[in-house]
Amino acid sequence: MRFKGEFALCRRVRAWALLLVALLLAGCNLPGPAPAASSTPPVTSTPSPTPPGAFDGQRAYEDAAAQVLGPNGSVRYRVPGTPGNDEAARIIADDLAALGWNVTWDRWNATYRCEPIEMHNVVAERAGTSGKVVILGAHYDTRPIAESDPDPANRTRPIPGANDGASGVAVLLELARSLPPTPDTVRLVFFDAEDGGDMGDGCTDWLLGSRHYAENMTLADRNRTKAMVLVDLVGDPHLRLPRELSTYVTAGRPVQDRIYSIAAGLGYAQFTNESRPGQTFSIEDDHQPFYQEQVPAVDLIHLVAEKTAFPEWHHTQHDDLSHVSAASLEAVGRVLDRWLVEGAQAGP
Repeated sequence: MRFKGEFALCRRVRAWALLLVALLLAGCNLPGPAPAASSTPPVTSTPSPTPPGAFDGQRAYEDAAAQVLGPNGSVRYRVPGTPGNDEAARIIADDLAALGWNVTWDRWNATYRCEPIEMHNVVAERAGTSGKVVILGAHYDTRPIAESDPDPANRTRPIPGANDGASGVAVLLELARSLPPTPDTVRLVFFDAEDGGDMGDGCTDWLLGSRHYAENMTLADRNRTKAMVLVDLVGDPHLRLPRELSTYVTAGRPVQDRIYSIAAGLGYAQFTNESRPGQTFSIEDDHQPFYQEQVPAVDLIHLVAEKTAFPEWHHTQHDDLSHVSAASLEAVGRVLDRWLVEGAQAGP
């Protein structure tokens, strides 16, 4: 567990009491019970029929599946420093280049599981006319261990990462395909090495890719960046996106306000203003290095109100494509599409 600034930064799970000054720290990586069918029905809001060129949830689902499954149908684990990770990055870069986006590689070396590894973020940009930049981010790497799996034999195996990784990547890829012209330059950043902390090796930290990227932004680039929006764990059929607290209490709140206002106007009930009565969650995630560099940053992430912040499949072998829904991906994608086309405005 680490502490920085105002926030307790034990990987992702935070319960902050809004009505109290005291900070409640939720435990990280606690093994849970065997994954079971959720008692909460899937969100029933139905998107309108897909017009030509609009964000298509089914295509996004296919992008997620292409990340998770290799050509022979076996799981492609995207652990940093492995062929699966390299292959996933190449797929992302090739798809974006084919769509006409300007693709660059952000490469650096880092220690991962006590070994020196070459890391690579994939960056794609499409120019606008305003002189301003909006960054959308997702991580494509997968966790090397499934420490929360109910079966102890699975806890040293890597996770499939269908939701925790591939869902966010899928939203960005489909936005790259479907997004109409926007006033602002749109930059898509696919982060490597997000999911490696708290593994007991004493060598590996969380958020290596986003931290490297944000800390190496020039002052001019930071100043012209209007906002950074992270999409993470956004595919669940029971998708629930409460307002993440570190966004709410930093410069990202006006951007969060606008995104949630758009979602309400479009009828997407997946975006909710509550997490649990009197409480909400602050999550250590890839948006954090950006708000620490004074870039307004928003985290869109699936959280549940029962027991812990994360669903039972999180960091287990059950994080497979059964936990990715085309409808959920489409809800997130269409909200972000509207926000970007409007010029990434802030405010309700």
